[in-house]
Amino acid sequence: AAEVSSSQDILKAIADAYEMEGSRRFNAPAQVGGPDEKSCVRGLCPTSSPWAPTAQQVISQSAVPDYSLKVTNAYVDLGGSPVTGKDFHLPNVTTSGKDVTITTYSGCYWNDKLDEIYDDLDTGFTFTSAQEIGTKLYSRQCTLNVGVGKNVSFSEDDPDFCAQTNQMAYDWALKHAPGKSASRFQSKGVPFVFGADVQKAGGPLFLNARLQFTEKQQDGKNVMEVVSFKQATEQNYWEDHFHVPRPSSIPDPGCYHYCKLLSPARAMEWMLVDGLRSQDFELESVLI
Repeated sequence: AAEVSSSQDILKAIADAYEMEGSRRFNAPAQVGGPDEKSCVRGLCPTSSPWAPTAQQVISQSAVPDYSLKVTNAYVDLGGSPVTGKDFHLPNVTTSGKDVTITTYSGCYWNDKLDEIYDDLDTGFTFTSAQEIGTKLYSRQCTLNVGVGKNVSFSEDDPDFCAQTNQMAYDWALKHAPGKSASRFQSKGVPFVFGADVQKAGGPLFLNARLQFTEKQQDGKNVMEVVSFKQATEQNYWEDHFHVPRPSSIPDPGCYHYCKLLSPARAMEWMLVDGLRSQDFELESVLI
């Protein structure tokens, strides 16, 4: 009975983490790169990442404490545009009374081409969770200025909101892992630490910059440093940078705070499997 209970605990933790990601192998197959990708219309898919709105809450919630903040999300082709036969999908804010609604859009990236083959064949040689959940988020500056009529500067977007959210994903996984698994990882595993966000100046540069994992030494111990790339743009980005009228065919490039987010499933997978690979202990102890 104890073994059955233990198995149920670990399977539930895994399933919950993948569902929180919005996994192509679990609850969100209809996304770009998923088995039901054909269900997406002009780059907009009928599924979402339950985790991604957390980042928008980190950016905006404390900025509008007197308002009710609602965040929506959908999976999209992040690089889609009319040139590619798809639509632009960009974050925006609407306000009705004391209700502020922000739309966000996400797209996952998993593995390189060889590892995708390994994953499709279920070899166990590569991660099955997303390496990142790239997410188009609305800036804190524009949450305040456009959303609730304030007049604040772009410095509102200086904090490392992406790293803060990624720390929360790691904490979520540690909290939801089975007790023995969490204790084992904390005593024997290689922990994640989170570096400062790195700005990318331009959509393609942001899209192609993957959430970075670098093993290093910190205080004499092995750690895995996780660094997110971001694209943050001020409210008047076009006017400040181009000094010519913006063509109507080009969407406003201001008010962004894009992030490469750590999936709770990747954090869980690390704690249960990959973060223990370099350690020397009995295999039996890993499977409980």
